[in-house]
Amino acid sequence: MVLSMVRLLLPWLLLPALCLAGSQAGARTATARIARVTTPIAILEGVSVRLDWPAGAAEGTLQLQARRADAPDLGYRFRDLDWRCALRRDGQGGWHCDGALRGGEGAPFRLALDLATASTDARLTRGGSTIALARSAATPDVTGLDLTRVPLAWTQALLSRAWADGRITGGTFDSHLTITAAARQPVRIEGPLALHAVALDTPDGRIATENLGAQLRLDARLGDDSRVGLDGHLQGGEVLFGEAYVALEQRPVALHVEATRRGDQAWRLPSISWRDGSALAASGSAALALDSSVRDLDMHLHSDDLMALRDGYLSSWLGQFGLKDLQFRGALDGRVLMRDGDLQAADAELRNVSVDDPRQRF
Repeated sequence: MVLSMVRLLLPWLLLPALCLAGSQAGARTATARIARVTTPIAILEGVSVRLDWPAGAAEGTLQLQARRADAPDLGYRFRDLDWRCALRRDGQGGWHCDGALRGGEGAPFRLALDLATASTDARLTRGGSTIALARSAATPDVTGLDLTRVPLAWTQALLSRAWADGRITGGTFDSHLTITAAARQPVRIEGPLALHAVALDTPDGRIATENLGAQLRLDARLGDDSRVGLDGHLQGGEVLFGEAYVALEQRPVALHVEATRRGDQAWRLPSISWRDGSALAASGSAALALDSSVRDLDMHLHSDDLMALRDGYLSSWLGQFGLKDLQFRGALDGRVLMRDGDLQAADAELRNVSVDDPRQRF
């Protein structure tokens, strides 16, 4: 929804109405029907444009409708889009239109569009959430997006294209993204992301986050050969991945992830890095199965503080055995190796390690 709802209603649809307004300024009503509109990012069908502009009036009323709007690369499909706005000239050869945008049975947005001679600017709002778009005629394949307090749920279709089992249940984000959508090229999305109180899970409950914050930089290419890179810091929250439960509290954790996928195959993660102070540094690679479970894993681990490792990463696992109050000292290096979902090796080198049981069971 974030990208395609805005771009669907840009110059390709406005041009017929503007031509009608310019050539039939004396007419009260002008209409145009377009069977199909194809853009690098979306295909629209059943498009109609209606302009009501009374003779001599300073402005008119524009209505744009599309029976179907599909953006397959982004995973979005809309039905019965309808935008009505007050259309007027800006005095410099361009146009301005502002009005309610509806799609299906969802709550309406407000879409304001400025179509200048060499640029296009749009602003989509609902409640406190805003998506501002900017395009230049000099770079027609490039779109800039400023996003403020946007619900992550609006990006569910895009997430589902990359990760079918991922379900967003809460959170918002701010960002300034650059989207490049050239013909016969992967859609590229890049820019900074600030995530707030992110909550998501999977149907089997093996992957979940709660109240997660992050400052990241995204570089994604989505197409037949998809590549996604994330760099930045996580800031607080909880993460569950399989049997591993991580309580980040308010610690900043440096994160780097590279992911690749060809067609509908499962994702591969050729480079993963996690830096959580003295508690844990991890680096390596992984491959997922189609159900998002870990198929292959090769991770090198290092901890300078086993008490910090216990508090941040081992408390849930130790609690299953009634050992969550164990006291640790020392450091370790280790490696975990999985192939085809089975553990192949788990090695650890311990240094000056002590383990104390306050209950004196051992």
